[in-house]
Amino acid sequence: MLIMKCLLPIGVLFTTAVKADVITCSFTEPFMTTSYDSSSKRMTVTYDVQKRRTVLDRLSMQEAARGVFEFRNANGQLVLRLKRTCRGSDGMSDRTYPYEGELIAEKLYGGCASTGLTRC
Repeated sequence: MLIMKCLLPIGVLFTTAVKADVITCSFTEPFMTTSYDSSSKRMTVTYDVQKRRTVLDRLSMQEAARGVFEFRNANGQLVLRLKRTCRGSDGMSDRTYPYEGELIAEKLYGGCASTGLTRC
């Protein structure tokens, strides 16, 4: 009986699955997309017109306030900020995204969605 009590908490930990999320943002002028994979903590920035990609490793995602998420690099610099407003826009289409995204270095605003939340 003592062995069962000790093993039960360990078994409970393994039954809870953690699901990875991918967050994708679209920006215009210039045309760019970002894709952040929460399992690898990696963001790929694609510059559509220039046909080039940049990969940013070791990005952390933190909830700065309710519905506001910040992505920071290993040096703590802010890379991307998301706000859940259900009014995100890529600037070109009629599509409404769950998140408004701000790509800090480029001073761009766009629309973002995640695999966990594609609609409001």
